[in-house]
Amino acid sequence: KFCQLVLILIGTVLLGSFHNTFAAEDVNQKILDLRKQIEELTKQADQYKGTVVQKQKQANTLKKQIDVLNGQIIQLQLRINITDKQISSTKLEISDLEGQLFDTTEEINEKKRAMGELLSLAYERDQLSLLAILLKSPRLSDFTDQAHQAENFNNKLISLLAELKIQKEILEQDRQRLDVKKSELEALNQKQVSQKVSLSGNKSSKDALLIQTRGQEAKYQQL
Repeated sequence: KFCQLVLILIGTVLLGSFHNTFAAEDVNQKILDLRKQIEELTKQADQYKGTVVQKQKQANTLKKQIDVLNGQIIQLQLRINITDKQISSTKLEISDLEGQLFDTTEEINEKKRAMGELLSLAYERDQLSLLAILLKSPRLSDFTDQAHQAENFNNKLISLLAELKIQKEILEQDRQRLDVKKSELEALNQKQVSQKVSLSGNKSSKDALLIQTRGQEAKYQQL
């Protein structure tokens, strides 16, 4: 029974490890792809920022002022897109952490169950007196096997306790990381709202300028 229990425990842990590995690789690849997209979009936004700053110094005509506003609009659209990718990436990280928390909790429960089984078997074993064990083991080799099994019980219990302690520490670390990521997600959502407000303001400024000038340079100069 002891051997069966150990094999079941090992099999469960291995299956969980394979599943976790494939799931983590898939999520990590998606996050990497999003980070590459964010990097490219950031470069484009920085380029537009430089162009806008340069044009602002020369915005003495209607066309140049419209170019400035268009550049600001495009830059804000890129920034919104960047934030959107960051939100998607953070959501994936949160989902991955929640999956890890679930898997770690399941492994902890499995180890607790295995420890309960081992302790139950150890209790049954300890109820037998030395004389009863000797009577049940007519051969000396049988008695020796019993002693080895008892040692295996103790070693396995010690090993499970050590693994349980490590996994509980991992569980707590993952919970803390999850809280951080949720805070990041909330900040990114607020940032995106602010960016959309700015974008709407820039579009309104451009529309107002075109209405006031009716697209005519002379009217712009009067303004």
